[in-house]
Amino acid sequence: MDDWGEDWLIDDPAEIVLMLRAILADGRRSYAEKLEALTMLANLADEEAVNVLRWYADSPDPGLEVVAKLALIEAEGQFLEVPALLDETTDEIVQTILEAADELYALLGPGSSHATWCRELAARLRAAGLTVHTGARALLKYGGQLVEMVPIDLIVDGAIMVDIWTDQDEAEFIDQFDEHYDALDLFFARLRTANLPVGIYLDVVGPLPTWEIVENPELHLPLARVEHILAIPPQRNDTTSSEGW
Repeated sequence: MDDWGEDWLIDDPAEIVLMLRAILADGRRSYAEKLEALTMLANLADEEAVNVLRWYADSPDPGLEVVAKLALIEAEGQFLEVPALLDETTDEIVQTILEAADELYALLGPGSSHATWCRELAARLRAAGLTVHTGARALLKYGGQLVEMVPIDLIVDGAIMVDIWTDQDEAEFIDQFDEHYDALDLFFARLRTANLPVGIYLDVVGPLPTWEIVENPELHLPLARVEHILAIPPQRNDTTSSEGW
């Protein structure tokens, strides 16, 4: 993707929406640039962004028809739905997950593999009395067409998705994606595809672990043409390892 330059230093959402619309209307822009513009509009999800996505969905570029419709659906869902605050029980589970992650980081430090983090964090959470599933897969279909299939690191108590970002993921991401793309976009996509209420994006790259806690504003949104399919493998016992990730 070409460098979008200093235009992206502005912080006025309305101006950003106008620039994204200009990208979508420009026949010289690449597929990757228009895909990035659609992603940003879906994440902005304000009234102006929704209007642009409605305009573009009426006459999308070849190859972007399904993506344009999904971006519109996601933006409309976020714009129309107001997420509820975390209830007390969920908040306690979230705090348990974050405390376990901090304790584990003190032992592992940066540089441990993704598989190690999934296995060890799952073991700690199970020891704390939580139900943890590993090896889940989430499928998103639109109008019967498979759009996305993604792995889910951990599902805690059937409601909280934990996505772990390690040095290994960072290296693979840099190899696969343009520098302008945000790894959090992948996290948001996983949470929506899994159709779970809450997601924790746990970043263990760097001197200290950081996290983002996100509620899914599109949970159970009644959209007839969109199918969310979450496949959770049975766990053999409470000490099931996540080896093989």
